[in-house]
Amino acid sequence: MTIDKAFKDVYSNLLEEYGYQYCAKLKRFVKVVNEELIYFFGIKKVPAYKKGKKCFTVKAGISSVYFFYECFEMLFDFNEGELYEFSPTRNYVRGFEYNKENIIGMMEKSAEITKELIIPIFDKVKDLKSYVKYTKNYNVNVLGLCDKFLFDSLVLILTNDHDDFMELMKNAKDDEKDFVRNRIKELYTTPRDKVYNDPELLKVAYEEAEKRKKENLAMLESYKIKIS
Repeated sequence: MTIDKAFKDVYSNLLEEYGYQYCAKLKRFVKVVNEELIYFFGIKKVPAYKKGKKCFTVKAGISSVYFFYECFEMLFDFNEGELYEFSPTRNYVRGFEYNKENIIGMMEKSAEITKELIIPIFDKVKDLKSYVKYTKNYNVNVLGLCDKFLFDSLVLILTNDHDDFMELMKNAKDDEKDFVRNRIKELYTTPRDKVYNDPELLKVAYEEAEKRKKENLAMLESYKIKIS
């Protein structure tokens, strides 16, 4: 049995009840909600420490349909985090070592941890505002340089976000706080406010958002993914 087949078989039991479907082309389970949010789970091979073993880890993420990247499939790669990144203490193993005898057992173990760690986090993301909150915790880079309409930064405009992003300061050491504060202004608040303060740029931002939504939904449909 291949690792991809084991993943599909085991995670079907976990994710289908939450509305996910397996996409063979993407090698991921995907769910689209409200024609705005894309949730997904996959796996990737990582180095094994023990001789004769192979190793995998779970990867998961959420994106909005307003995301832009030159290659559609990179939307998933760019927005994914590994399993341990969803742990508050990050004390979970970074991979699951397996061989042909225990491949199903290790995949089931990963599914148990996925259900414990990631499903509750994803369940809290129900709309664009809660998605913005999620990205600030797990993937804040996609919100940067809003005036350039990069990645998923347009969701800040669509949610009328005026937050100061100060939650990014919580893990900064005292000697790093000035640097982090300046980076917040440079990457997030100043570019976003530039869009708000320029009526023409704001109009273009809304037009670009609609264009991306249409294109991304069309791509999802071409992958036979249900839109709800």
